[in-house]
Formats: sequence, C-alpha cells, structure tokens
Amino acid sequence: LGIGLGQAAPEPLVPGVLVHGRASELDPLAWLRRNSGEPPLLALRELDLVVERFRLGDRSLGEVAIEAGARDGTMLMTLEGPALAGSLNWDRDRPVPLSLYLQRFLWPAPEPAAATASSPRTVQDSGSLRPGQWPALELRVDRLEAARWPLGALDLEAGPHADGGC
Repeated sequence: LGIGLGQAAPEPLVPGVLVHGRASELDPLAWLRRNSGEPPLLALRELDLVVERFRLGDRSLGEVAIEAGARDGTMLMTLEGPALAGSLNWDRDRPVPLSLYLQRFLWPAPEPAAATASSPRTVQDSGSLRPGQWPALELRVDRLEAARWPLGALDLEAGPHADGGC
C-alpha cells in the first residue's frame, strides 16, 4: 500500500506500507498510546516524511524529516531537524531491541498556551504504555538541552523489571 501525503503515492514493490510526503503534525507518543497492544494491519516498509510540527506530548520540536525502512527484520530510522537529529534501530530479535542514538536532542520549554500559571499541571494517563512493558533500550545523546539549558551528554540503558517497573 502506497500513501502519498501532498504528493503522488509511491508504487510498492514489496508487501507493506510505504508513506511519502509531508504532514503538518505528528506526535509519536500519542500514536503509540492509541495503538499499543494492537497488531499492525500492514508492516511499515518505508517512510519518507517531513513533519512540520514533530510533537512529544505538549512540546514541539519543530520540523523533522524522517526516513525509515525495514531490512532483515530490523527497522532503521533517521531523524533530522534543528532540535532533533539521530537514528533509531528496532530489532525484536536482539536482547536490547531498541537503540536510539541522537547527535542532538533540544527539549524545548512548554509552549505559551501550555505554560499558563492559571492552568493546573496534570499527568496524562499513559493508557496501556506502562514502563514495565517497554522494551529494553539503549539511548545515547551527544548534545542534550532542556529549555535552552545545556545538560551535556547522556548514556542510558534501561529494561523492564519483574515488578513491572523499568
């Protein structure tokens, strides 16, 4: 299945989903919450997408170009934008299936509408995304900033525990 967003749909040469084009907004965390635990209808084979507002919850990382493809049972993805750049590898057959390497991750301050003093702070229900259900992961960030404060580099390895925590 070929899907073209703002352009002609690509012609698939192999079974699966191919998505090419532009999108005004994407929040991958919201998508994961909605689709967690449900089998995908078709395997994502290729993604070539420019997202104008790449969101992570209430934060926007601005424009991000995403390229991804499935090869030999592994999903390889590159992300490129002013606030986010790096690669993600997903391979269910590895002991640590998720590897994320970022050259930069510049976590912005909340947008003004989300940061008003009169609005109470709430914690969103993560639905079926519980830390104990997350896969083991490796994370490396070379340049980490939060609200324009430089924090340096980050190396993290995490995995689920028997008690349901991470």
